[in-house]
Amino acid sequence: MGVVKMRPETDDPGRLEGIDTLFLGETEDGLRPCTVESIGFQPFKAGLAVLLELQGVEGREAAEAMAGVTVWAREQDLPPLEDGEVFLSDLVGLKVMANGREVGEVVDVLELPAHPTLSVRRLDGSLGMVPFVPDLVPDVDLDAGYLSVVPLDGLLEGEAASERD
Repeated sequence: MGVVKMRPETDDPGRLEGIDTLFLGETEDGLRPCTVESIGFQPFKAGLAVLLELQGVEGREAAEAMAGVTVWAREQDLPPLEDGEVFLSDLVGLKVMANGREVGEVVDVLELPAHPTLSVRRLDGSLGMVPFVPDLVPDVDLDAGYLSVVPLDGLLEGEAASERD
């Protein structure tokens, strides 16, 4: 059996333990289900790599042919999130608030090496970037459909300066 090495997009790769089926593909359309035979972990500089043995992936060549393929899990198959945790995909579409006023909407989440970064479409239509870290995004309310950001100059140019004056 071939071992597929995967770099997870979660801060806790252990969440994948116990999942019987993962899905392979670049988009949600046309995903291919794969039965998980075994799962292991290997340290690397940015955290833990996940080592998967998948049914139907026989030998090293078959595993290497999967390089770059996205691996998906069904949300309902994952353990529940802890208080204060969110799936990054759930942030897209939230209103962005600063000092109680709407300043934009999250249109994408970029998974950068240091931390996830929110791409925010400002009210004037331009884009701004906000690192998704607790000091800058202290409140996320999925039920109410918004998140709060600390308005710093340069993050949401124009809004931050006018809000602080």
